[in-house]
Amino acid sequence: MQPAFVPGKKIALRAYNERTDFHKYYEWINDKSVTEYMDDMYPVTYEYAKKYMRSLASPDLDNVVFIIEANKEAVGITGLYDINDVHRRARTRTMIGEKEKFSRGYGTESKILLLSYAFYMINLHHITSIVQEQNIASIKSLEKVGYVREGLLRENSFYKGHWVNDIVFGITEPDFHPVWEKYNESLKK
Repeated sequence: MQPAFVPGKKIALRAYNERTDFHKYYEWINDKSVTEYMDDMYPVTYEYAKKYMRSLASPDLDNVVFIIEANKEAVGITGLYDINDVHRRARTRTMIGEKEKFSRGYGTESKILLLSYAFYMINLHHITSIVQEQNIASIKSLEKVGYVREGLLRENSFYKGHWVNDIVFGITEPDFHPVWEKYNESLKK
């Protein structure tokens, strides 16, 4: 078991560990019910997935990847991508990989913890996330933690035989601050 890097109420964010986490990631990324709304449309080979995760999880300045852990079990992955230190911005992606953990608030709490890391630990200012418009669960989760709709990418993704729109969501540190205060109050209860 690894220590939490960003501890939370129901979950924690911790560093990715290839030895203990890769098999789960490989399982998740090849499960179409898990990746339904993601760009990952093709089956991924073991070698490709391992190389991809090594590139994401390597300590560089462009990406920060965390395993979402609940009750000492890896349940998903989240991270900041394309971090820009000059403009203090990044993109996020979150995937709950364990299907029985869907709709339990883990994705929402992981976003809160990830944003606290982004804004208060590495001093970013603006975070974006792009979501297919039919991914209602992700949209609700983003809005719950303070993201606002910033744009529409028309017919940007191909989903189940049709072109669909993607919604660009964004949040700044001032937008997030009240959410963070409310979350911290909930920890005291």
